[in-house]
Amino acid sequence: MLLRTPGPAFLIAHERHSRIALAVPQPRLKAQTVADCLANLLKPLAPELRQSITFDNGAEFTRHHQLASQLGINT
Repeated sequence: MLLRTPGPAFLIAHERHSRIALAVPQPRLKAQTVADCLANLLKPLAPELRQSITFDNGAEFTRHHQLASQLGINT
């Protein structure tokens, strides 16, 4: 989820089972910027903790296929 007001945006990742939420500031709402941020956020996690990810239909998430190929995540 991205929360947007004039100025920078925040990317918020919410893990459904543990209910952990992470918020990362985003300089701009570009698909590549968001994909890179998500990859950096998820890489340190063990593969069993990053099996799938669900996005809304925002244009900033159009690079979801990169996460699938880089990290083996179902999108």
